[in-house]
Amino acid sequence: MTALSQAQVKWLITGVILGLLAVGVLLAAPPPARASTTWNVGDVFAGVAGGAYNVYDNSGTFKETISSGLGGFTTGCAFNPTLTHLYTTQFSAGQITKFDNASPHSSASIASTRPVPESIAFRADGSYLVGGPFGGGIDEYDATDTLVTSYAVLATGPTGGARLD
Repeated sequence: MTALSQAQVKWLITGVILGLLAVGVLLAAPPPARASTTWNVGDVFAGVAGGAYNVYDNSGTFKETISSGLGGFTTGCAFNPTLTHLYTTQFSAGQITKFDNASPHSSASIASTRPVPESIAFRADGSYLVGGPFGGGIDEYDATDTLVTSYAVLATGPTGGARLD
């Protein structure tokens, strides 16, 4: 029997870990969605795997799952001031997804200049800010989803402008 080299052992361990992660993603599939739902103030949107969010009412009852179709990690989300659209950050896909509040919650992707958009916060006029790690910046969009400007943020580590409140 031939001994494995250190490089072969590393590749073998990496393969096992990736296999376990893939099984975990499959087992974490969201529950099936209910037909036609309305989002209400107090609903909770939980980012789950695969570019999806599970939606619960304020008592914790599952309402539905929404998905960008982009896959990957979902991170931040926020409603615009008029509560007509939910904006979600698609961390892995480098996109922002805009969902209609009205069922069936159609969506549109908005290109982000952040390589990994993580958080989003709205201003009263409908404009919004998007931040993410690894870039040391925050992007400002107007209410029509057009990039207005980018602000440099002094990054003291890998987080940059990741958290917006």
